[in-house]
Amino acid sequence: MNLNESIRNSYCFHLPDPVFQTAPERITTNLITAVINILAGPIAIIANVLILAAIINCSSLRSPSNVLIASLALSDVLVGLTAQPGYISYRLLENQHQRVPCFVMVLYSVAFYICFGVSCMTLTAVSFERFVAVRLPGRYITFFSPKRVAEYLMGIWTVNILLSALQWAKINQEFFQIL
Repeated sequence: MNLNESIRNSYCFHLPDPVFQTAPERITTNLITAVINILAGPIAIIANVLILAAIINCSSLRSPSNVLIASLALSDVLVGLTAQPGYISYRLLENQHQRVPCFVMVLYSVAFYICFGVSCMTLTAVSFERFVAVRLPGRYITFFSPKRVAEYLMGIWTVNILLSALQWAKINQEFFQIL
């Protein structure tokens, strides 16, 4: 990469420029993963919207366990609406132009980190909820009332949005330099 290309690509905040090797395997891999995501995106959106609709429309399905599942479904809908199109654009632009515009890198990065974090934390909450239901059934309502689950989920979403925002405030870079 020459100096002009380096300057042209260095404007995208802290996100690294994609390193594009002209190896045919890289081009093929990008194309295959983009096609898989093109096919899987609509399926993920439709299936998870159906799950959300069922839980929202049927009051008997609004147990703490199912509300946590609804949060996972919402996260998956957002993956299908934001992260997967961002990934598809990223890989196809990388193949076609050997560079990726900053807005595509930002869209993909933000969507990925928020949705990934929410999914992981919600899966942890589901595991803990199931553990308490099986091992501590007498204390279950103490930990998992509908109001508490809503508070947990608000915290999970807020923490992940704030953690994603930290990368744009460069606070995380200063924190890691201290360590």
